[in-house]
Amino acid sequence: TAASTPADTNVTPDQDVAVREVGRSSTAAGAEEFMRIFILETMMWQRTERLALELLGQLHTGDFVLGPRLVTGSLRVCCGILRLYQQREMEAGFVSSALEPMNAMWKNITDKPLRAKVSWDCHLFALQCMRKRLLANKEHAGEQEEDLEAKADIPSEICASVEDRALLGLVELVEYVDISRASPNWAALLIRMLLLCGRKQQAHEAFVTAFPLSASVQLLSWDQAPATVVPTAWLADVAEHLEGSRVLLRVLQQYADMRAEDFCDIVEHVLLARYKSSPHCASVILSSELVDGIVGACFSAGQKALAPRPPVQLDEMPQEGGANLPGCSDNGSAAQRDRCPRHWEGQHILWRLRHLGTQVFEAAFVPQQGFLPHHWPDTMLDPPEGATGHDESHKVTVGGVGASLSCAQQQESWAGERACQPEPLVIEVSGECLWDVGLLHIDCLRTVMDAGRANPQEPILHFGRRVIMRHLWHSHKGSYCAVPK
Repeated sequence: TAASTPADTNVTPDQDVAVREVGRSSTAAGAEEFMRIFILETMMWQRTERLALELLGQLHTGDFVLGPRLVTGSLRVCCGILRLYQQREMEAGFVSSALEPMNAMWKNITDKPLRAKVSWDCHLFALQCMRKRLLANKEHAGEQEEDLEAKADIPSEICASVEDRALLGLVELVEYVDISRASPNWAALLIRMLLLCGRKQQAHEAFVTAFPLSASVQLLSWDQAPATVVPTAWLADVAEHLEGSRVLLRVLQQYADMRAEDFCDIVEHVLLARYKSSPHCASVILSSELVDGIVGACFSAGQKALAPRPPVQLDEMPQEGGANLPGCSDNGSAAQRDRCPRHWEGQHILWRLRHLGTQVFEAAFVPQQGFLPHHWPDTMLDPPEGATGHDESHKVTVGGVGASLSCAQQQESWAGERACQPEPLVIEVSGECLWDVGLLHIDCLRTVMDAGRANPQEPILHFGRRVIMRHLWHSHKGSYCAVPK
């Protein structure tokens, strides 16, 4: 302000310069004093760590016990202790290792300070070092309590909330941990730490081993809460597990937000290549409502590739010649047909989506009950005890024969239905499906019906006939014969 100028405060320019010089010198002196104290403390810690490791190096192997008291040191000292302990074990050799329990027992009898002390191996010691730093505010407990704590799993809330920067400071301890012995929550943290330090192959192997037993490891595949998420391609190696199908279903639920290339890779290399033949894929993934949306989006991408123009113009095209796009009918509004996410672009990508959509359509034709309107079951529920393959506990509602019957009862109706019969096949048309809006065309049934004729014991022809009848009901322009009741 104007009042703070030298003229108003009666301060000469020379006095103002002197004051500023004094301020600079005091600031520099303060910074120099801070650095001097910082360097002194650093040197003290380094000397202390060096002396601690030298003292441990002079101990007898039987006196070198990994216990709770050593965990309280700095991380560098803990890593040095583990390194020295492993070196001692390697130098001991087979004969010394065989006699070590006897030596330890004798020392515990004769040396009272070592009697009844907690002794850990490298695995438990490293895990307890991590626990102490992840739970920094935890109160100190007795040795027996810490022994029980070291052998227990880390709490789930800590496993879910710990950040990557906290794990990065502990990556030096990972090499001393046996991941095959890790508890479920510890396994998830160790896999994240392996990914952070670039050891992807070891993380992949640990993921496959711990996946069926650890819910925290399963969350790493689809939950975006932790900053580190495992690649979706790793799910291909756990396809035989029920949890693998459920996790893949959760991953596919985010298909509208994925890049088209990533979505195609998941469908082609994971779902179709590995999961399609797994025992749980049909009942968990292919029979879910999500697959109906995926097939609709893929076929909508095919329409987008054939007619790359705003969807509103499709309704304005002449209709007297029938469907203007090969393989697509002209039923349904443009909004109903436009299910392809707007960021899925590029002719080669759109054609790949259409091709993969056709493969998913053929694989899911029976689990989706011909993609006709029906009640989709909650595939995330646990199947009843003894149930395999298709989930027989859920009720389905299909327009026509077998409505509101269980899958087992419907299979009986499919087996009793004749391929050719003089009586009319009466189907009640209700609801709306991909056939009605024009995303699926009757030509899509060619390959499916060929497979049904090759396997007449399967319900493929059963659903195929109903699709044909529904198509005739929507496209027939004449009058129907009255059917006596």
